[in-house]
Amino acid sequence: AARADERVIALSAAMIDPVGLTPMQREMPGRVLDVGIAEQLALDTAAGLSAGGRKPVVSLYATFLNRAIDQLLLDIALHGEEVTITLDRAGVTGDDGPSHHGIWDLALATHVPGLSLWAPRDAARLDAAVPAALATAGPSLVRFPKGACPPELPALAQLPAGEVLAGDAGAPIDILLVSIGALAGRAVEAAAEISQSHPDLNVLVLDPVQALPLGEELLDLAASARAVVTLEDGLAESGIGAALGTRLAGCATLAAPGPVLRTLGIEREFIPHSKRDAILAAQGLDADGIAKSLRDLL
Repeated sequence: AARADERVIALSAAMIDPVGLTPMQREMPGRVLDVGIAEQLALDTAAGLSAGGRKPVVSLYATFLNRAIDQLLLDIALHGEEVTITLDRAGVTGDDGPSHHGIWDLALATHVPGLSLWAPRDAARLDAAVPAALATAGPSLVRFPKGACPPELPALAQLPAGEVLAGDAGAPIDILLVSIGALAGRAVEAAAEISQSHPDLNVLVLDPVQALPLGEELLDLAASARAVVTLEDGLAESGIGAALGTRLAGCATLAAPGPVLRTLGIEREFIPHSKRDAILAAQGLDADGIAKSLRDLL
């Protein structure tokens, strides 16, 4: 992106190498800024650069976005500045310890007006998300977890609400499983397990691709389902799923009370040091845990 557009400039807060900016720094040293351990300064600087006509990309660890929510909200979003934020180590990181789990960014993002957010499920979607974010008006955020990208997970069908990863897109939906981010493979495994034991049940797994803002197409699809389950690598009580539930509840009436809702995610707690897969399993976010949550709906 920087080679194609001289307005693109990258910033980070004492994490140039860990977030992957070293190659760009070597090639374009004048277009990579390290502001030191000061995420607030990184976002304020990006806001100023955007106001001056540049296209800043701020690369941070997801957990450290917490330090700069005021700058994101009032210096960037309030003024509609075109700042793209990439969040490495989003969700459960595992070996980095309690302070480094990036489990708060989705909850924070839902409160920022005008923010566009991508949580790609695999490398191909990550490759598409970054240029999409750069081309979007206003602030944008792209988050991805620590470690290698999961295997590519192709879409079975395309709907206005997003990409279908499992289930029958043309049939009435019993359970709509909305998967946000890199846990999508586990969601597909869980849906397959439920479909084997309940072949008449249509469990539709959907990746909305762009998770924020919540689109009317997603709301309409969710309202048509008997049950809606959301899955995300962030706080279950206040993330994308909770925001979707609030919107659906606002549309419900006595005559049409709406679908049964479940939000699957991380408990509101400080998570100790452990392996990522072990933590996700303990949180019920492996394929078996997701399948159990789906069975609990039946």
